[in-house]
Amino acid sequence: MSAPSPTGTAASTRTRARVALALLTTLWSSTFVVIEAGLGGASPFVLIASRFALASIALIAWRPSALWPALRATRVALPLTLTMVLSFGLQTFGLQTTTPARSAFLTSLMVVFVPAFELLHTRRLPRPRLLVAVCIAALGVLALFHPVGLEWRRGDTLTLLSAISFGYYVFELSNLAQRHEVSTLVLAQTLGIAILAVPCALVFDEPHFDFAPATLLVVAYLGLVCTAFTFTVMTRAQAVVPAVEASIIYTLEPVLAALISLAFGRDIFRWQLAAGGALVVLATLVAATAPPAPATAIAPAL
Repeated sequence: MSAPSPTGTAASTRTRARVALALLTTLWSSTFVVIEAGLGGASPFVLIASRFALASIALIAWRPSALWPALRATRVALPLTLTMVLSFGLQTFGLQTTTPARSAFLTSLMVVFVPAFELLHTRRLPRPRLLVAVCIAALGVLALFHPVGLEWRRGDTLTLLSAISFGYYVFELSNLAQRHEVSTLVLAQTLGIAILAVPCALVFDEPHFDFAPATLLVVAYLGLVCTAFTFTVMTRAQAVVPAVEASIIYTLEPVLAALISLAFGRDIFRWQLAAGGALVVLATLVAATAPPAPATAIAPAL
């Protein structure tokens, strides 16, 4: 039996990476409701610091040898760290005055900003099919925004700013993930975010943390599942999947977040949810069937 061709291996790796991104997006979709609940027991930056500190502890316990390389990589990871602190801070503060579904919809507008950052960096437009998918996804997100009303809130402004920041993060991660070891890059970020969140809490918060079981459960879920696990998967997958395509897959998040928010009675179902969700899924399918760009290297299999 002949060995699989390099092209076939690369295609299989990309497919697994896309599936992995879709699965972690499913996990992320739950965080909007969970964070909103967690804000009842902890101030925003205290919640962020607790989440990423726990993620760091888990990652070090899983692979102690990654600690020293991660400490040396903090300078390389600094753009990601600063961007993520800003993104999570804006999003978490935004959730104090907006709903989980609105937050998810607005965060997913990063699908528009990722191609803009790529254009500024490379001076080249993304492939035509990906641009079409971006437009479809943006229309889907706009349609999804209607079920939760058109009135604009302060939290919506903060969340939109976080979407711009997340867009830069997704763009920059695809570049760095191809050049650095996954566990090192992830741990460097989680350590940096946990440390930076402490002074932010002192400056921007009225710091408090309730050690009630519900709050501890929120921190455990966010730290272990939605940070340590998902950041590792995300970093490995984005070494293979281009930033624009990854951002399109991430637009599945508001569809799932809206369903979760509806299930918890936080938002109201209307026909726009179905229409917007269908457009987002279509955009993901269009992006997934786009011919791959020439790659200089293929990351290890997921």
